[in-house]
Amino acid sequence: MKRRPLILALGVMLLVVIGAAAWYLASPLFIDRTVEEEFPISLPGESEMEEMSELERQSLATEVMETAQAMPDERMEEPMPTERAPEEVRTGDFVGADSFHQGSGQARIFVLADGTRLLRLEDFMVTNGPDLHVLLATEPSPAGQDDL
Repeated sequence: MKRRPLILALGVMLLVVIGAAAWYLASPLFIDRTVEEEFPISLPGESEMEEMSELERQSLATEVMETAQAMPDERMEEPMPTERAPEEVRTGDFVGADSFHQGSGQARIFVLADGTRLLRLEDFMVTNGPDLHVLLATEPSPAGQDDL
């Protein structure tokens, strides 16, 4: 008779452990996360400036002036370089790896003014999982590692 409460307690603990493991393994299929990041440009464009409140514009102007005053004054003999806008060099679409691991959206590669490259994922949706990798391929349907 005394064994029955012990067996019941062990059964409940086992169910709790199994339930926690099942939730840990299955929850990525039901939980979605959305990331909205702005493109990394230092100053807002004209349209963004028009949408800002007067307080935001004054705050931005003050920040720019403080940064400019902190810089040392030096005479430059060479002409000022023209700052170029980020240039899109490649675009590609995501495809699913198999019938269960589906992916969609676009990958866009930009070259920034300083020459660095930026990979931007747009409208990216993928079946959630514990260990996801993005592979860039030169072919629409890569057959092997040589096409990556």
